[in-house]
Amino acid sequence: MDIETPWGRPDTIENVSDGLLIVSTPSHGGILISPERLALMPDYMHKPLYCGRFACYEEDCEWPMPILVFETEFRAYYAKESTEKAQDILYSAKKILKDWHPDIYELYYRTKLGAGECHKRDEQIFYASNRNALLTVAAFGDWKDGVPEGMVGLCARLGGIMNRDTSKDRFFLVPAALYDKRPSQRPFVVDPALHQEIRRLD
Repeated sequence: MDIETPWGRPDTIENVSDGLLIVSTPSHGGILISPERLALMPDYMHKPLYCGRFACYEEDCEWPMPILVFETEFRAYYAKESTEKAQDILYSAKKILKDWHPDIYELYYRTKLGAGECHKRDEQIFYASNRNALLTVAAFGDWKDGVPEGMVGLCARLGGIMNRDTSKDRFFLVPAALYDKRPSQRPFVVDPALHQEIRRLD
């Protein structure tokens, strides 16, 4: 089959079932579905990338959508290798959909994710609740000129990375031990009343 995907010409094309293809290219890959299959997908799972008549779901975060909608066919396809592989693929698909597309996950499974169930949803909640706070967008160890030993230099912005205006960035020093206590993968919340403001760190 001659297909040019958004990621280049495929090295391999696996035919799962009518209108369901798995493609791999030297740089990327994903799942391609025909217009007939796309019509069976929920509207909120329709994606904008197309190659010819096929809708394309890339292999990092979008592939769970067609796999979960057409679970029976994908399960049967992967079960040809082993039942365990089919179970692993379906488990991973559900987990990735929840982690990266919580809104779609909630719609598809008619559920509501709670705190701690999804990193991306927790991130959304964090930024929404701190949109008027100074959040770090960059941090510098004491190797940086202007940062004393045992301290961390912080570049902070109102609302953090969600705010693209860099003109009002402010810089602070906090003890490294305090900075290290922040929740994993979360920006440090700067309190100008408590933390020492300094000149710009370039």
